Parts: sequence; structure tokens; C-alpha cells
Amino acid sequence: MASNSLRTLSLAFKKISDDHDLTQKNRRGVYNVEKDDLILLAVLGVRDNPRQEVPEAIKKCHLAGITVRMVTGDNIITAKAIAR
Repeated sequence: MASNSLRTLSLAFKKISDDHDLTQKNRRGVYNVEKDDLILLAVLGVRDNPRQEVPEAIKKCHLAGITVRMVTGDNIITAKAIAR
């Protein structure tokens, strides 16, 4: 999926009983009920196309003498595929 510049999404579920505390979060804001015992349903690859105006904006930058750089936290394989 990474070499095709697809974003990955995981789908999971959890059976929640009436006695689960749905209000407590950890310091990062994640609800405690979301941290354990999830059942993975699927991993999906989703195309996240650049906005339509991006290629023209890059051309304008080049004409103006601006060097365009991509900064990303993506996996290196995904980042290279997106850059292409």
C-alpha cells in the first residue's frame, strides 16, 4: 500500500457492556475503553489525492525561484510515492 501512496486505516470494534466507563481518558486524550480488547476487522488503503491546485502552485513557486520541499512524517516508501 505504501508504494501506491495509500493511507492505511484500521477498522476495529469492541463489545462494550453497561459497566464500561466511557468518560476516563489518558493524558493523550484517548479514552481508556479504546485501548484494550479491540477486534481487528480490516486494514484499508485509501487514496489521499493532492488538492487540485497543488501542481499549479508548485509551478508558480518554481517560476518565482522558490525551491519546493515536501515535509512529511510518513513512512519513507509512502513519502516517495506521494512525491512522484
